[in-house]
Amino acid sequence: KYTNFSGDTYQIYEYAFYNNDNITSVIIPSTVTSIGIYAFYGCNSLTSVTFEEGSSLTSIGSSAFESCGSLIFIIIPSTVTSIGSYAFRYCYDLTIYFEVERQPSGWGSSWNDSDRPVYWGLNKNWEYDEVTGEPTPIE
Repeated sequence: KYTNFSGDTYQIYEYAFYNNDNITSVIIPSTVTSIGIYAFYGCNSLTSVTFEEGSSLTSIGSSAFESCGSLIFIIIPSTVTSIGSYAFRYCYDLTIYFEVERQPSGWGSSWNDSDRPVYWGLNKNWEYDEVTGEPTPIE
């Protein structure tokens, strides 16, 4: 099952999908500016989070994706200026890709406390797996 929001959704509220094991895929509309604390906490079946092109997302709340054990990768849009503490805690198989070149100020010091792999500067020098959508650098 996947979750797709209407085009006039501007935020994903705190605890919106807390411990919901029915969600496997989420498409975040470009209109969403914030993802609240614990929004997807404990969504153990969640494998895919996609942000629409032209994303307006600026903040990801504390523990927003904590304990999403099936999440393999996520691409964070360049518009994100704030990520709360423990946003990706206990996502042990997760790789995090960022469109920005380096971490902006304003992020919680422990946003990646599970020490997941992080790649900065995702841009045109990357290609995407046709099946999974995961990026890899073009050599």
